[in-house]
Amino acid sequence: MAPTTSVNMQHRRLHRISVASSRLQPLAFGEVTKLRRDDIAVFAAAAELFDHIIIVRATNERSLPYIGQKHFTPKPIDCKPKTADNDCFVQELNLYAECAGLVVDPTVLGFAAFADDKRRSRARESWTGFVRHKSADEKKRKVFRRRETKGFFAVDMSRLSRRYGCLMLSNQDIPAEDFDLSGRGWARFKQTEMRYIHGDYDLYGLIDVQSLAAPALAGPLQHRAPRVLKERLHGTPHYYTEQFPRIQKFLNDGIGCEMIQHASQDHVAHQSDLLYAFYPGGQMYKIDATADAIRELYELLFKQEVAG
Repeated sequence: MAPTTSVNMQHRRLHRISVASSRLQPLAFGEVTKLRRDDIAVFAAAAELFDHIIIVRATNERSLPYIGQKHFTPKPIDCKPKTADNDCFVQELNLYAECAGLVVDPTVLGFAAFADDKRRSRARESWTGFVRHKSADEKKRKVFRRRETKGFFAVDMSRLSRRYGCLMLSNQDIPAEDFDLSGRGWARFKQTEMRYIHGDYDLYGLIDVQSLAAPALAGPLQHRAPRVLKERLHGTPHYYTEQFPRIQKFLNDGIGCEMIQHASQDHVAHQSDLLYAFYPGGQMYKIDATADAIRELYELLFKQEVAG
């Protein structure tokens, strides 16, 4: 390769690294985020202790007040429907639903609970996918068995409930064939055995800084793929690295609630997102970028295998 060509390639690569680096926007500790302030300190401590860059997807800020509260639980991996952005009024029932921050059935509440067309579209798609393989009886009663694990989901259909239209989770078996949440018949079971579902903290990535040991500005890119293990969690494929269980326990213990329900997604696929990145040295960043931009950041800065 001619020296001039090599220099030009190096310049282009340095420029790409500079552009990728600019997407890491410094995050002040006191800045308003879509994470609880106390939890920011927990993520920062975990990054330092485990020598990892921990990347967390922004959660629905309306979910944050429910964290650790009685009668509420974080969203598990097999719960794909979306959390509502706003409380909403159901005109045909003359009913006001306090649903912001909670997982809802959009076919019951309508789509006024979601902030914009993009969110409404995602809510529609995720609910359709959630019920696709459910039986006609489950869809009618709004009671849905979990796959390969104990428990079930049910929509609160009681018009006397301020959480009308919100999805609930029980770790018990369905108590009877005619069980539903439309009336008062199962009020005791609902009170003691069921929880409304709020947004969890989704890990976007766990980057072991040892994988960044190769110089970033010299020689060819050296991508390193962490060893990924696979299992089924609540009937859903779950991919995780060897360090994940320890990091998960530390984070959940620090938060005081099982907000980290499953491992990161960066080795599966990239998508446009608002992310927060915590570095072992205490630096904190915000990343608000497209899937392609995040993919390039992974390739150039984190030197990880680029997911599809």
